[in-house]
Formats: sequence, C-alpha cells, structure tokens
Amino acid sequence: MDCAQSVFALKKLRAHGLNRECLHNVINAVILAKLTYAVSAWIGFTRAGERERTEAFIRRCKRSELCFAETKTFAEICEVYDNQLFSNFSKIIRNPCHILSQLLPSVSAAAENYNLRPRKHNRLLPERATRLFDVNFICRNLYCDIY
Repeated sequence: MDCAQSVFALKKLRAHGLNRECLHNVINAVILAKLTYAVSAWIGFTRAGERERTEAFIRRCKRSELCFAETKTFAEICEVYDNQLFSNFSKIIRNPCHILSQLLPSVSAAAENYNLRPRKHNRLLPERATRLFDVNFICRNLYCDIY
C-alpha cells in the first residue's frame, strides 16, 4: 500500500468517526512504522528528492489533520533512530556473537601493541573506495566520533 492509499484509508476512517487521537495512533503504528523500518541502514542510499517526498507526505498528513502538528519531521525521526543505533554500536563491537560483528573490520594491530589514546573502538578504519562507502551503516558508525 503506497502513501496515497494510506491517506485515503485514514480519511475514510476519520469519516466513519474515528477520533483524532486514535487516528494518530494508527498513523504511528502503520505508516510511520513502515517509513522508519531499518531507516538507519537505507537512509544513506536515498537521494534528496526521495527524502523530500517523504517529508511532503508527513506535511500533508499534518495539514489534513491525520496526525498531530507536533509530529516530528522525517529528518528528525531519522536522527533519533541514528542516535539510538550509534549509541548501541559499542555493544556490537564488544559482542563477538552479535549478528553484525562479522561485518566489522579486524582489530587494529596498533591498538593491541601500543598504548594509544582511548577510542570508541579498536578496529581498523577501512579506506574510502566509492561513494557507497559514505552511506554504508557500518562505515558511518566506525567513523562517527572517532576524534
């Protein structure tokens, strides 16, 4: 179901007497959940136009009073999810049994052999090869706040 169909369905629910708070709960549970599913993994691969269309959809829902005016923008929602995942990245690094640990680069020999300043992780930093490197979730986390 695409965005236009979702808005149509929500307007029908409102026309049949669903109150505003319940409508807001539906939009959060169904539509915003779809939009934000694994957002930190795929947001880097989107273009500005695609992100703007998503923002426009949320604005249209606010204008139609399908969701509250205080509903965050798509950029704010993405930032919240990114911050949550960045804060949990240390758990991935410390746990060798974590599903994502096999995607991490190997431990740096310098970190094992020398008394270096503390860093968020002791992994080798891969070299930037293509533009896709900048949008990769693992690489973004490895380079986040390293200095």
